[in-house]
Amino acid sequence: MRKSDFKSEWPYGVVVLLILNASFLSVRGSTPFQEKATCSSVTERNHQGRIDEALDTVRRRYLTVGVHTPWQIMHGILALGDRMDVRVARGSDRVQALRYLFNPGRFSQQAIFESASHGIRVKPSSDSQGHPDQFLAILAQKGFPLETVVNLNNGHGTIQEMITQAVAETGQHAETSWTIIALCHYLGPEAQWTNQDSRRYSIEGLMDWELRQSVQKGACGGTHRLYALTFALNRYLSLRKPLRGVWRRADEKIRQYVKMAKSFQNNDGSFSSEYFSAPGWTDRFEDRLYAHGHTLEWMAIAVDPNQLTETWLVRAVDFLSTELVSNRRQSIECGALYHAGHALNLYQERRWMSSD
Repeated sequence: MRKSDFKSEWPYGVVVLLILNASFLSVRGSTPFQEKATCSSVTERNHQGRIDEALDTVRRRYLTVGVHTPWQIMHGILALGDRMDVRVARGSDRVQALRYLFNPGRFSQQAIFESASHGIRVKPSSDSQGHPDQFLAILAQKGFPLETVVNLNNGHGTIQEMITQAVAETGQHAETSWTIIALCHYLGPEAQWTNQDSRRYSIEGLMDWELRQSVQKGACGGTHRLYALTFALNRYLSLRKPLRGVWRRADEKIRQYVKMAKSFQNNDGSFSSEYFSAPGWTDRFEDRLYAHGHTLEWMAIAVDPNQLTETWLVRAVDFLSTELVSNRRQSIECGALYHAGHALNLYQERRWMSSD
């Protein structure tokens, strides 16, 4: 689902010097990379520095309350977490985006959360979220605890109450990718429950349903479907459980699509603009960023730890960093921008901050 464009707003007087290091850049038609090679021409320090520079350009694209929707601001939180700031009004001081979304009464007339039959939920509006349980899935990915308080128009609730409502509504939506992320994080990969119609559900059951769906027909080229499967599988494997049943099938599908995306990768490091359907490249910056950023976002949690330093993936990360810095003054749709930023953050966390 894609929303309206917005212009980046950089503070006056800021001049960013883009230093192009030839060892970073690759062009279409260049000699193909070797499949198992690891990064040797680009130092780790320069590689990490370029990511930091790219993420800084993402952070400086300030959104404005009342101009940009909660859906857009929510995507910024996915990419930047508590480093995401928004303007309360054009030209005004900035406030932490999380404070605005959780306490909207201080900055706007309406809360985005409402009471429901079994708890609380995000109001059913495309301005609030584009997919069922999408907001809740982002809270899960950023690690917010169940007792986190959110304000309603006439009271307050917690993430725990959002989970209770999501459990009750299971089976009412055709899309389950974000439900899997949210419930797997908060309830665990082996969770089972009964919905409001007394029907039995489980994470494994939702995984089985997702595995039987077409990846290519999923949202954003299938990247969100693969991301949900990978997120849940990683959570399951963290429990030191053996690969069996639905989990083995998920592992096999994820490995299959990693190989596919890698085989479709362009010589400049970008992933296919056709996602997992065929090789592809586009000269439209935003479309290129949208496809590459979404694919790398999933890839960052899907590859084996040893693949994080392989040349093909390093090139993909450097391509994205370069794209964001080189086009830092160009208008970018929020989904494209923030999924790209999230991809870089996930890669950073796994490569330099995790114990993998």
